[in-house]
Amino acid sequence: MRGLTIEGLQAVFAQSTGDVIVPAIRLKHPSLGETEIKLVSNVTEANLVGPLLDYQILPLQVVLAPDIEENVPQAQIVIDNISRELIDELRSWESAPTITIELFRITPANEITLEVLVEDFELKDIKYDATTITGTLSFERDILNEAATKDRFTPNVAPGLF
Repeated sequence: MRGLTIEGLQAVFAQSTGDVIVPAIRLKHPSLGETEIKLVSNVTEANLVGPLLDYQILPLQVVLAPDIEENVPQAQIVIDNISRELIDELRSWESAPTITIELFRITPANEITLEVLVEDFELKDIKYDATTITGTLSFERDILNEAATKDRFTPNVAPGLF
């Protein structure tokens, strides 16, 4: 993940600005081959230029996890279910898709800059109804349940510890 550009920081901290920050996601799955499902929110057809050219406009939001000490933080993504095509695709997948979250900054002159890129998430626990599709974002590699070291200290390997 990289930080915001100087112009992006100025737009975020400005009292008023004409720049707009829009979220986008890219879904990858082995059944899609090399293609990706690309979705962007809060833009118009006129903004689909440059890096956003192959994106579909679909309202979405990333809901950050609450800061509760006892729980592992898990963010969620909520996508409006106005197009049934995405549901049909999700139903056909037997494994979790990988997801990339992007934040683009669009200036009043329609210049588009990628400000934030977060990769290596999996979209799990996908639920849907007539209005929304909701999924939980988790890391592709479950680092919290991996061994801390590759070595195991047993009496045979390290008898001085026992």
